[in-house]
Amino acid sequence: MAASHSTSQDYNPPRFKWTKRIAWASIGLLVLNVALWGSATLIAQHRLNMLLATYRAAGEPVHTEDFDTHKDIPDDGNAANYYLQAEEAYIWPASLPIELSDFDLIRAARSDNPNSYADEIGRFISTNAVTLELLEKGANCDRAEWQGMFADPLSSSGLDKALAARSTGKLLSIAIRASHCRDRSKEMLDFLYAQARLAGHRTSIEGSVINHLVTTSITMLSCEAVEETGAKMADGIRMEDRAYCKKRSRQIVAEFLNDVGYSNAFRSGLISERVVLLDLYEAIPSGKPIDGFFSGAPRSFIFLIYPTLISHCRRTLESVDQVVAASRFSTYPEVMSAIDHVSVPAAWWGIDRILPDYIASPEYDETMRVEYTRLSRRRMAAIALSIHMYELENGRRPETLQELVPEYFETVPLDPFHEGDVPVKYLPSANPPVLYCIGPDGIDDGGLFGRRDGENEDSKNLDLLFFLDGDRPLRNP
Repeated sequence: MAASHSTSQDYNPPRFKWTKRIAWASIGLLVLNVALWGSATLIAQHRLNMLLATYRAAGEPVHTEDFDTHKDIPDDGNAANYYLQAEEAYIWPASLPIELSDFDLIRAARSDNPNSYADEIGRFISTNAVTLELLEKGANCDRAEWQGMFADPLSSSGLDKALAARSTGKLLSIAIRASHCRDRSKEMLDFLYAQARLAGHRTSIEGSVINHLVTTSITMLSCEAVEETGAKMADGIRMEDRAYCKKRSRQIVAEFLNDVGYSNAFRSGLISERVVLLDLYEAIPSGKPIDGFFSGAPRSFIFLIYPTLISHCRRTLESVDQVVAASRFSTYPEVMSAIDHVSVPAAWWGIDRILPDYIASPEYDETMRVEYTRLSRRRMAAIALSIHMYELENGRRPETLQELVPEYFETVPLDPFHEGDVPVKYLPSANPPVLYCIGPDGIDDGGLFGRRDGENEDSKNLDLLFFLDGDRPLRNP
C-alpha cells in the first residue's frame, strides 16, 4: 500500500507538464514585452530630450512659460503701453445701429457714395478720439516691449487679445478714409503711419501664428488704404505740407518693407505652434480630455502606446522644425520646395485613434501661401505710395520703377513668388495701370486679373495685382 501511495504522488500527467511550460513561457514573454516596452520608452524619451536640448541650446522656447522674456523700457517710451491702453479705450458707440459693423463703415467710406454713413462715421471717430490719440502716441515711440502677451493660440483669451488689436486697426482704416474724403491728406498720412506702425510694433510680440496673421491683416488694411486713396492723395496736399507728407510717406514705405521684423515674427509664431504641440502631447498621458483636440482615452491604453506616442511627438516637432527652417527663404518657390517633403510618417493605429489631424500631422502649405501673398502686397503698397509721391513732385509717374531708386528705396522690391531676384512688375500704360506679382502658381500671366464666382480674386491661379488708380473691381454680388 505504501509503495502504491508513493507512485501516485510522483505521477504527473502530460497535460500538467505542458501547463507549466505554457505558464513559464507566458511569464517569459510578459517579461520580454515589459523589457521591450521599457527600452522603447527610454530610447524614445532620450531622442525627444536630445531634440528639446537643441532648442534650449539655440535659446528657443520649449514650453509656454519660456515666452515673455522682456527688457524694461520707460513707460512713456514703450509703444506697447499706448496700444494696450488704446484697446481698453476703444468703444463701439451705443448710438450706432446694432446691425452695423466697422467693416460696413470701411466699405461705406471707400464707396462711390462715402457720405452714406457720414454721420455714423463721424460719431464713431469722435467717440474714439482718445483711442486714436493713444495709437498715434504709440506710433511715435521707437520701441515696443510686450509683457505677458503670449497666450495659448488654442485658447479664447489668445484669440481675444489678437482681435482687440485688429479692432483698433480697423478704427484707423475708418479714420484714414474719413480724412481722405475731407481732402486732409496730411492727417490721412498720419493715421496711415499710425496703422503701419501698429502692425510693425506688434512684430516684436512672441506669439502664435494666429497673432502674426492678425498683425499682418492690420498691414493689409494699410495696403488697401494706399490702393484706394493713393491716386487722389495729392489732391489734398497743400504746397506747405508737401515736405512733411513726403517724409511721412517714406516712413510708411519703410514700415511696409520691414521684411526682417515680419519674417522674425512669423518664425516666432511657428515656434510657438511647436511649443503648443509639445504641450498637447505631454497632456495626453493624463487621459483627460483637451477641449476641442483630445476626447480622452483610458490611461491603460495610453500606457501601452506610450513609446509610440513619444516617437510620434518627436517626428511632429521635427516636421515643424523643417517648416521653421524653410521660412527663412526669401522666395515662395524655395519655401515650397523645402516643405514639399515635410510629412509626419503614418502613425500607428493607436495614435490615429486618439489624435486629431492638427496634432498628428500639422499642415502649413496654406499658411505659407498667405504669408507670401501678404508680403507681396506690402511690397507693392510701398512701391505704389512711392509712385504717388514721385508724381506729386514731378507731375508725372515714373516710366520705370528704377526712377524711384535710391530716393524711396535702395533697390526695387522683389517679387517673392518669382524664382531668383526678379523685381515686382510695373505696367504704367495698362488700362488700368497696375503693379503685379506672379502669384503662387509661379506663372507670369502678364498682369491678368480674375475672380471666382461670388468670391475675391483668384489669387491662387492668376497674378496678384495692385491697382494704382484705386479701381480694383469690387467683389461680385
